[in-house]
Amino acid sequence: MRRQTLLLFVLWIFYCTSTGFSQSVQAKPGHPQAKEAKGSLSDAPAAEALRDSLFRSLENAKINSQKADIYFRISRYYADRLKIDSALFYSDKVKEESVAGNYELGMAKYYLSRSHALFFRNIREPENLDKAIDIIIQYKDAALSGFAYRVRARNNIELKNIAQARKDFHAAIRYFNNAGALIPLQFVYYELGISFDHTLETDSSAYYLILALKLAEKLDIPGRIFGASSTLGELYYVSDDLPNAARYLKYASDICPPGMSNILVRSNLASYANCLLKQGEFQKAEIALKEYELVNQKLGDNWGVIMLNAIKGTYHFHKKNYSEALQLLQSAYDGMYNTRRLSFEMKNIAYYRGRTEFAIGQYDNAIKHLLYALQLNSTQRPVENITDAN
Repeated sequence: MRRQTLLLFVLWIFYCTSTGFSQSVQAKPGHPQAKEAKGSLSDAPAAEALRDSLFRSLENAKINSQKADIYFRISRYYADRLKIDSALFYSDKVKEESVAGNYELGMAKYYLSRSHALFFRNIREPENLDKAIDIIIQYKDAALSGFAYRVRARNNIELKNIAQARKDFHAAIRYFNNAGALIPLQFVYYELGISFDHTLETDSSAYYLILALKLAEKLDIPGRIFGASSTLGELYYVSDDLPNAARYLKYASDICPPGMSNILVRSNLASYANCLLKQGEFQKAEIALKEYELVNQKLGDNWGVIMLNAIKGTYHFHKKNYSEALQLLQSAYDGMYNTRRLSFEMKNIAYYRGRTEFAIGQYDNAIKHLLYALQLNSTQRPVENITDAN
C-alpha cells in the first residue's frame, strides 16, 4: 500500500503510543543510528490505567466545568483509539456539562473533541472548529491551542486547503513549543512532512520528516522512530536517492518494536527490498524478501501474495532470469488487475512486465504493458520508471 492510503492507520498506531520526483534531498549527519527497540509500540495496561483514572476523577468532580474537562479528555482517549462512537458520546457529555455550567471554554472543547473524532470518519465541520479556535486562543492555553490548530490543519488537508493547513500546522508548532509539549510536536512535524510529500515538495518534506525523526529519537519512542524513518526512506526512494533510502528503510526495520502493525512492517520491507534490487544488492534483498514472506504468513491476505509475486518478479528481472520474472509478474498483474487496477503498484508491475517482455522479444506485449504503465501514471503520483517507460 502507498503511504497516502495508510496515513489514517499510521496516525492511529502512533496515537496508541501516548517539487519534482527526481529531486535529491540531503540527510542530516548522524542519521540514522539504529538501536534496539525497547518494549511494544503501545502500552495497553498504561492506557487502560489512564482511562480508569479519568473515570475515577469524575467521582470527585464537583462542578460542571470540571466534569466537562474530564469528559473532554475521555473523548480524546477514545478517538485516539478509533472508538468513535464512544468518543462522540463523551463529546456530547462535554456539551451537556458546559451548557449546564455556562462554561464557554467547555463549549470550545465540545466542538474540538467532536471534530477530532469525526476526522477519522472523514466528516468535516469547519465552522464549529473555527468557533472552537476563536474561543480557545482567548484563554491562552498553549497546549490546547496547539491541539486545536493541529486538528484544523488535518481537516484542511482533507479539504484541499493546503495553504491554510500549513499555516495551522505552523501555529500548532509555535503553541506546542511554548507549552513544551514534545510528543504532539513530533506528530505535527511528521504530518507537515507528509503534506509537503503529497505536493511533491521533496526538500521541505524531508526537512520536517527529519525533525520528526530527531524528536522521536529524543523522546525514545521506537514506534514513532519507525514511522518517521520508514516514511523518510520511502521519500528518498521515490526521489531516486537509493543509498539514503536504503539507510532509513533499514533503520526502520532495525528499530521496529514488537507491537508494530504487520501491515506497516510489510510495507516498509517491500520498499526496502525494491530499493536493494535497484542497487543490485541481491543478497540483502533476499533477506528482506524472506522477512516479507514471514510477515505475509501472519497476515494471510491476497494483497501480500500479489506484492510478493511482484517483488520476486522484479528480483528475477534484475537478475536477468526473464522466464521466471515473466511468470511471476504475469501472476501479480492478473491479481492486481482484478483487485486494485488503478494503483501505483499496478503501474510498476505493468512497467516491469513490459520491460521483461521487451527483453525476451515479445515486443507487441511489451508496448501494450509499457503504454498501460504510462496511462496509469496520469492518475498516480509521477515518480519512478516513467522516463524509462517512454
